[in-house]
Amino acid sequence: MKAIRIILVIILFVPTAYASEWGAILQGMSDGLNKGIENARKIEEMEMMRERRRIMEEERRALEAARQAREEERKWLQEREIKIANFYSYLDDNVPDWRVIDNDPTFVEWLNEEGKMQALHAYARDLNAHSVANIFNEYKSYLQIQKSSPTIFNPNDVKLIKRGGVYEVPVVLNNVLYLYLILDSGAADVSISPDVALTLIKTKTIRKQDWLKGAHYKFADGSTAKSERFNLRSLKIGNMELKNVTCSISNSIDAPMLLGQSALKKLGKYSIDYKKNILSVNTELDSNVNYTPPVRKNVLE
Repeated sequence: MKAIRIILVIILFVPTAYASEWGAILQGMSDGLNKGIENARKIEEMEMMRERRRIMEEERRALEAARQAREEERKWLQEREIKIANFYSYLDDNVPDWRVIDNDPTFVEWLNEEGKMQALHAYARDLNAHSVANIFNEYKSYLQIQKSSPTIFNPNDVKLIKRGGVYEVPVVLNNVLYLYLILDSGAADVSISPDVALTLIKTKTIRKQDWLKGAHYKFADGSTAKSERFNLRSLKIGNMELKNVTCSISNSIDAPMLLGQSALKKLGKYSIDYKKNILSVNTELDSNVNYTPPVRKNVLE
């Protein structure tokens, strides 16, 4: 605007004789100004076009990267499916009865006792069929040795699991919950964690009249704590069923669960074979039953 005002002043005050010359000069200035504006507009348009091309190129690269990622994932899944198929094919060829073994609760106990559970899961996760087959065949060899060893069958024998220096006993609580309790003759009662107690409550196997007066317990470190107690109507060990067993609830979900004297004293006379990891009960109970643990999830699943 300032430049235009200057031009108008020049036009008004320039003598008539010089008007034509100044007109040419002004026309040239005007043409130059317009050309400069046009050049600036073109430069701006070129910058905008370059920016659009840059954005479009970034979008193209992002789409290409996503396509490559999807393709790599598809190839990985395809290769994984082939490896899984080869894994099971190898097991079927080398251990035809592996599925039967995998669903056998005794196999789980043997894995825990021999410390092979984590190794089996690791081999299966890595699809190492050769190592998995070796563990199954090792278990089959163990069964053959057990069958060939002359033993006197005791219907009240219970197989113990040695884990971390302690012995665990498979039990069933109130006919609904299968778990392992640590054999502890120094504990006064059977003891379970709060989450196990909650499961029994949710399955409606603890009635209002089953709750007992709380008691104070002394622990190995000398500390004492009060614990809620209830009457466990059924505790099955092997083919034996114990009725009306006092059970306490620990104050921590991480506390060990114990098979204490409230259950052990009902067994009467019992002994432990530490070489074979067997709990033998040498007395007849009033309520012996035949019991088969519920089917559990396969080891390899």
